[in-house]
Amino acid sequence: MKQISLLIVFAVCSCFADVPMSGTSFEAVEDLDHILGENFSLDRNRSLFGSQSLKWSGKTLQFLNLRPLSMEESGAEYGSHFPASPTFVMSIYNETPVNENLRIDFNGKKQFELNLNFTGWHTVWVPFFEMDGTGVLSGLDSVQLTAPESAGTLWLDDIVFCQYLDDRHPYPGLEVPFVKEGGAHVNDHWMPKVPHWKRLINLKNESASPEQIADAETVENRLRTVYERKVIRPAGAEFFRSKMDFSLPLKIRQQVSPICYLNPEYNDLREFGKWMLKLAQECLSTEDAKERNLFEEAARYYLDQGWSAGSSQGTAHHIGYSTRELQTSFFLMKDVLHENGLLDAVGDSVRWLLNFGEMLDPEHLESNLDYYNTQSLFRLMSCFLTAGSDRKVALLKTYSDHLSAALALTDSQGFRPDGTAWHHYGHYPAYATGAFDRVPVSLKALAGTSFRIKEEGHANFKRAFLAATIYSNPKYWGFGLAGRHPLGGNINSLKDACLALALCGTPDGTQTIDTDVASAYVWLWGDPPDNVFQGLEINAVSLEGHWTFPYAALSVHRRGDWSVNIKGFNKYVWASEIYHLDNRYGRYQSSGVVQILPSMTPEEAGYTEDGWDWNHPPGATVIERPFRELEPEKELVMFKSEEPYAGGCSLGGNGVWAMTLNEADGFTIDPVKEKMSFPGNLKARKSVFCFDDQILCLGSGITSDDPSAPVHTVLFQNGIENTNNAVQFKDGLLIDPIGNGYQILDGVEPVLTVAEQFSPNNKYSLRRGAGKKGASPNASGLFAKAWIDHGPAPKNASYAYVVFPGMTGKGGSGFSLQILRQDNVAHVAEVSNTTAYACFEAGELSEGLLQSVSVPCYVMIQNAESFKVAVANPDLNQEEDPVLGHFNGPSNPAPVTLRLKGLWSARSPLVHTENRDDSTFLTVLCKDGLTIVTELFPSGGE
Repeated sequence: MKQISLLIVFAVCSCFADVPMSGTSFEAVEDLDHILGENFSLDRNRSLFGSQSLKWSGKTLQFLNLRPLSMEESGAEYGSHFPASPTFVMSIYNETPVNENLRIDFNGKKQFELNLNFTGWHTVWVPFFEMDGTGVLSGLDSVQLTAPESAGTLWLDDIVFCQYLDDRHPYPGLEVPFVKEGGAHVNDHWMPKVPHWKRLINLKNESASPEQIADAETVENRLRTVYERKVIRPAGAEFFRSKMDFSLPLKIRQQVSPICYLNPEYNDLREFGKWMLKLAQECLSTEDAKERNLFEEAARYYLDQGWSAGSSQGTAHHIGYSTRELQTSFFLMKDVLHENGLLDAVGDSVRWLLNFGEMLDPEHLESNLDYYNTQSLFRLMSCFLTAGSDRKVALLKTYSDHLSAALALTDSQGFRPDGTAWHHYGHYPAYATGAFDRVPVSLKALAGTSFRIKEEGHANFKRAFLAATIYSNPKYWGFGLAGRHPLGGNINSLKDACLALALCGTPDGTQTIDTDVASAYVWLWGDPPDNVFQGLEINAVSLEGHWTFPYAALSVHRRGDWSVNIKGFNKYVWASEIYHLDNRYGRYQSSGVVQILPSMTPEEAGYTEDGWDWNHPPGATVIERPFRELEPEKELVMFKSEEPYAGGCSLGGNGVWAMTLNEADGFTIDPVKEKMSFPGNLKARKSVFCFDDQILCLGSGITSDDPSAPVHTVLFQNGIENTNNAVQFKDGLLIDPIGNGYQILDGVEPVLTVAEQFSPNNKYSLRRGAGKKGASPNASGLFAKAWIDHGPAPKNASYAYVVFPGMTGKGGSGFSLQILRQDNVAHVAEVSNTTAYACFEAGELSEGLLQSVSVPCYVMIQNAESFKVAVANPDLNQEEDPVLGHFNGPSNPAPVTLRLKGLWSARSPLVHTENRDDSTFLTVLCKDGLTIVTELFPSGGE
């Protein structure tokens, strides 16, 4: 594993023995000039990198005249953003396992021992700070290997004597169990951990009952049904052999490690897995002996290349993305593995990489979308990669208990109480789709058996899955939720998963088909195949109403075939995820975005990237800047403000959303909390009132201190095919290219452009002059956009406009909302029998029935057939990790006290009323930012 800089150094070292050597892959005979010892030679029979390695059967081996690599030469992907440390890298092949140690000394001052109880190639990454002893690394000039007397012949390859590596990525293995203390105390869901492996080895098998054995067979058969494929035209063993060369090393392309393989002459682990899965499916279709023999040979090759249990190959970071097909192939071909004495070795390898023993740790339980996507289902498959029924049942029970508990968690990464799906410490649908795709397969396989997932976990997962159908319309979730993938993201791939979840039955196990999920399926994809809902009246779900998702600072308003996603940020919810070459211009992704999602594709709606103006997402209040200035200097930014106020409240299918926008007082997270503000120090109070087919947008207190850059509040931006009639004016409305009407209420004339636009791709950095493959610094497209101009450095500016989604051809005379207040204390609007309040500050209000509030909050009061009050406190009131800037654990109750005109009483355990004089003090016990609705009665009466 080497950087380009290493390969250049090697080439120089090969020609001049007196030039210090940084590392070697033993490709040149001159490399031997740096080595002292006995019984060593270059060998072409084995190699892991290049065409040869160093064969050694002596007692000692010493490398001389060495030079450590600097941080710059090491080439870390994120530069110095993440901590990196000098690290020793080596690959070693052991022919005869012995439970003895190979000692490795550095200048006689630093040392560690490598256990030789393995066969095949193993790779180790050992940071110097993990070694014993002391010593100055800058003076490193010699490394000595001392073998135990019992050691046989060893082969060495791909040595880097000292290179800076990202501290997150060196992993322990059984040969170097001291790295990260075996991983015991490391919160990393990718890492195979030595203590967990020992727990699995020591798991006792109880005698399985006949019912459990039968249930295990049912689960296995259901999984096989999902992944077996009938091959109509077999390609044959020779075809498969021609596609895979077992003389080449088997490697994994590290996605996040600063080290990558550059030699193309190797077999990529992911591609090998795809090859294995196709071969397995053909074996099952033909029962051809040559193909089965080939699968056996490939499995032995896999183990020989270093993927046996206990080996992490230096790092196994993000390994789950590369092993899914491979692990499926092993499951499908378990009989062939068993017949050839490989089942235990392969099964142990899979369970090691999947960290199966973690599920036996009573102190470790987490819910993680990466885990659900890349590991959870394959842990279930691995339960069958063992011969004994008792062992299978023990593993299945462990799996079921753990998955039930993990899915039920609502206070960590995973699925929150409002249905949001968290990853990277924020709501992240792009990661959720993988979990939504995999988990139903496990649930359906286990359904109706003694291993079924328990109700609480099943119900929590169902809530999150159905939430995705609410904030996506029809299958697109918009750029406020896109993370570092702006203008992308959808639930198109979840058709089979949605059907599987419906067929899992209800969480309580009383019904074999979940009609809630089935209705969502019919709405999104129509009637399912094979009449699987036959006999049930399943109608497409009616998605009209208003939903709040406090853990995303998101509200969703839906009517007919359109929806509106309203997105903000606060101290609990980051604004956007900006990576070094992803979403470089995503600063305004959640700055009060109001994105209308019509029932069409993003492309049809004009939400396309080429030419997209990153300064103008619809609904957002922004400082317009040249793209090079809009791009942050930092490589990674996940910005949060110090404000808790962003979220919403709903009542009777309508709602209010509001945020305190503050770019002046904030911080970024990952890897640690770091104080941060954006240039211009933009601040604003923003609200959106959603009533039926009217969306009222208000702003106040808009302030910036940059006199060189104007502040805009954006109405819309849409890509267009041509400029003819792209935007229309009709009956007092400005109508955008997709048929939404806009009426400015305060007399301000909006600015409108219909023209070709130029912008950099989100994966291209203008500051660095570099981008990912195919990313353009100056792409173009035709767009129409409109905004309200507040001018440079505004002081206490405001706006008021209303949107009529899908109102082409209809006038604005139907506007029925009345603005009662619009200042920095509160925004209040009223329609018919409902008044909605966005209270930015605690204190007196005296608007309508609401006289005061104890804390910033949202309130809706409806006086119709009954008198109802809805209250939400946006402060999630969670514990903060002051170092990392994350908020973990449960949301603690955050009470809100309202003072209402008149004397009222309530009958709810979450509400307390106290009458004083002619007022009622109503205290609502809020939690999780969710809306609490209570019905009030005249005090002393019904």
